[in-house]
Amino acid sequence: MTHPNVALVNKFWECLVNVAGFGDGTQQATASAEESLEMLRNEVLTPDFTYCIPGHHPLSGIKHGVDEVAAFFSTMVEKANLLQDNLTITPFGEDGVVDVHHAYSAQGGVNGTFLEIYNCFIYKIRDGKLAEIRVFTNAQHSIDDYFCAIYAYKPIPQSLAN
Repeated sequence: MTHPNVALVNKFWECLVNVAGFGDGTQQATASAEESLEMLRNEVLTPDFTYCIPGHHPLSGIKHGVDEVAAFFSTMVEKANLLQDNLTITPFGEDGVVDVHHAYSAQGGVNGTFLEIYNCFIYKIRDGKLAEIRVFTNAQHSIDDYFCAIYAYKPIPQSLAN
């Protein structure tokens, strides 16, 4: 029998396959993108959910809520050619999960750059839903180089908030 926290994490990743096609490229969608977005909003993520990705690249930082997370993972599939395998998903205490993923660039690399890394995800669960995910990696400089080769920062006047 699967631990309920592990089942919740699996449901999160299944929804991302349906919404963005993110995974290892072999999973089949089990629901429409719209149905999966609603499932993320109503069953999987808290309203104040955050996804924290480290680094010094244009995609690093905190993503807030379903829409930002869906856009982030859609970008991973569409432009970064990044895929991942689940290696282990383990309950941690009463309100947590630890998850190790192998991530890699899918085809041909970007600007001659390939990426192969391991990420550790720490999940915080509140009231039966994911409240926070923090990502830790074994090769931050490689990730920074990879994403900086793909995505350009906006020029200074456009990147500064009013």
